[in-house]
Amino acid sequence: MKEGDMEAFRHLYTRYKGPIFNFTLKYVRSVPLAEDITQDIFVKLWDNRTKLDTVRTLKSY
Repeated sequence: MKEGDMEAFRHLYTRYKGPIFNFTLKYVRSVPLAEDITQDIFVKLWDNRTKLDTVRTLKSY
């Protein structure tokens, strides 16, 4: 994903969007807000993909 591989990003998105959404929903208690935050997380992940050398798991990131 670091080199701009959209397929790798899609894989991460597909795998983690549900867990991230559910985690966020527990805190904000609003589906629309949890959806927005989840989207923001993935946008930031994509924007910062070149800085991900030390990230081993998305959960820890």
